[in-house]
Amino acid sequence: MKKKNLLLLVANLGIGGQQRVAIRTAAILQEDYNITLAIFNKQEDNYDFKGNLVNFQLPPKQGVSKLINLIRRIRALKKLKRECKIEIAISFGTTANIPNALSKMSDKVLVSVRGYGSLSDSVSSKIIGKLIYGQADVVVTVAQKLSSALEELYSIPKAKIKTIYNPYNLAEITANAALPVSLSITSPTIVSVGRMNKVKGYRHLIGAVPYILKVIPDLKLLLVGDGDEVIALQEKAEGLGIRDCLTFAGFQSNPDSYVAKCDLYVLTSISEGFPNALIEAMACGLPVVATDCKTGPREILTKSFEDQKAQTIEYTDYGVLVPPFTSDESDEPDKEKLLAQAIIEMLTNRERNQFYKQKAIERAAVFSFETYRENLLKIIEEP
Repeated sequence: MKKKNLLLLVANLGIGGQQRVAIRTAAILQEDYNITLAIFNKQEDNYDFKGNLVNFQLPPKQGVSKLINLIRRIRALKKLKRECKIEIAISFGTTANIPNALSKMSDKVLVSVRGYGSLSDSVSSKIIGKLIYGQADVVVTVAQKLSSALEELYSIPKAKIKTIYNPYNLAEITANAALPVSLSITSPTIVSVGRMNKVKGYRHLIGAVPYILKVIPDLKLLLVGDGDEVIALQEKAEGLGIRDCLTFAGFQSNPDSYVAKCDLYVLTSISEGFPNALIEAMACGLPVVATDCKTGPREILTKSFEDQKAQTIEYTDYGVLVPPFTSDESDEPDKEKLLAQAIIEMLTNRERNQFYKQKAIERAAVFSFETYRENLLKIIEEP
């Protein structure tokens, strides 16, 4: 049977979650379709892609030039779709979704929403949202809660919205986890991975450390990632007198090797789309404590998703949820104490720790490449 021509569109191949999912999607579907991956520009640091790559060389613009740039992107996409006889076009993130939807011709257009950052109840956002999502054939989200929010905000027909969780190469994670690291990691160490920005809520994680130290005086906290908030977070730790307990490892091309050598993974995000690092930590065999933020943690850590929020420490099917923080800079010491209490329990209660370690591995297996492929093919090929 002749393969169909499929276009994957992402803003760039810079280091980031949606870029990584786009590249993984290309690998996962390479036996099923003739794949072209298109980007608008390259970044300083890029993922490596060895397939058919098209760079439109149309980087972001500001002001009036932004609209002109969008028109150029739409024209470039239409030209590519015609020349390559594209039958299916899948875009990742708002920057790619807009031109993909507005360049629709005879191709089946799938747009994907990967986080709350692109959602707004402003009038202009709703107009743009209805235009994009109305033009698309399918709207794919990475979490059920995100699907509900889209339906409510933009009045998208429920049948048009599909939820597909991100894909993870579990064998690769296991292999990466066994590799050595350049740091000395001693027990007990809690770890978190992500960009050092305010949405990750790292101030609250650091704020919880003094409470933990009262019970576990030799505790260490390892933060893996880089970003604008590194200096501010270091100053926060110094102000609390706990700087010696923290290690900022910076960006690591293989964070799994660092995570696997720690004792507990902690996520304190204010919001997420679908937290890749949480799944990857579980695949490394770490028990997890996570804020019950929107979206992702509750869907990952429970067998059947219910739209609710943790009011206290909640020991779920596959991990531990704690109440979410309002913002990175909010003053919420009671929630930080609850977070600390959950961490202490997971580090000192061996039976509970071992239970959730096994459950983490079990749950991670659900988010395999194979499951992602099956779900995506079903959506692509349905009438």
